[in-house]
Amino acid sequence: MGLDSVIEEAGGVRNRVQIWTIYGWVREPETNDRPPHGYNLRRKMLDPLMRSAAADEAGVDLVLGAKVRELTRSDSGRVDGVVAATADGTKRRFAATLVVGADGRHSKVADLAGLPGKESPNQRFSCLASYRNVLMPGDVPHQAWALQPDAAYALKNEDGITVLAAMPGKARLPEYAEDREAALLRMFDGLSEAPDLSAAERVSDVVGTLDYPSISRQRIAAPGVALIGDAAMVSDPLWGVGCGWGIQTAEWLSDSTAPALKSGDTKAVDAAARRYGRQHKRRLPPISSCPSTSAAGGISMRSSAFCSLAPPMTRGWPIASTGSGPATPRPSRCSVRAS
Repeated sequence: MGLDSVIEEAGGVRNRVQIWTIYGWVREPETNDRPPHGYNLRRKMLDPLMRSAAADEAGVDLVLGAKVRELTRSDSGRVDGVVAATADGTKRRFAATLVVGADGRHSKVADLAGLPGKESPNQRFSCLASYRNVLMPGDVPHQAWALQPDAAYALKNEDGITVLAAMPGKARLPEYAEDREAALLRMFDGLSEAPDLSAAERVSDVVGTLDYPSISRQRIAAPGVALIGDAAMVSDPLWGVGCGWGIQTAEWLSDSTAPALKSGDTKAVDAAARRYGRQHKRRLPPISSCPSTSAAGGISMRSSAFCSLAPPMTRGWPIASTGSGPATPRPSRCSVRAS
């Protein structure tokens, strides 16, 4: 889609993995075998860019504000379209050789297609806000702290905005209920290489989630339907991979089904969608199996990607660890690839 240049023109900030752990700092090494960065860009900027890029593609008819209410089926029972309520309140049927559920963690398409999800509890909640005049040490674009069991983030974004985020254990809910912003800012007190917040000015509401369970699905494809992004699988937001997974799974599905869609053979389309489902399960389980917290309440560091627009992760290279700690860590093995 050529989004790299569009994102950079909009002010998207290139990022790389930098995480503090009890063993010291984990810093992503330079590499020559793949793009070396993802991007930090707020959704209020990213989403319109992606809609515009999609609308510019030949054959795309963009209908904003439509909400899926029903799936329609052929005489054989195969899904062959959707009924949606449009922005003016009327219902309209959209015929489709393949309906793609890209409707997020509470996927209506998944429910209607009979693709149930299994929830896994998350023992953290989240709180974040956007600020100006945050000074990052060394002008780094992206920092995260795995504080066991809490986590904190400072993410430079477009237009001089830095997003500060906290994901504390739920035992700290009363502290945040009393004063969310004060509790959020306290999270950065005394952190290694902490950002300077002395002149920070908040420019957004303080928002967050009280409960955000992970969701996995045994199947993400059915005759005439396939799921991508959070509709297919929801991970703990601590890992920051949601946008990257959404883009990557869309690419996998497109690559798998394009030849069959061009042929118009519905059996071939369904077979290709099942292949995509197997690829999804093969490539993403190392991430989806990471627990929200360990039994002791700690953060599993088997994989790490804290990018605002984080690329999907597969196994590959070791992350270098620097600093001192109570023990020498075994390097994590993962690979981060920018889309």
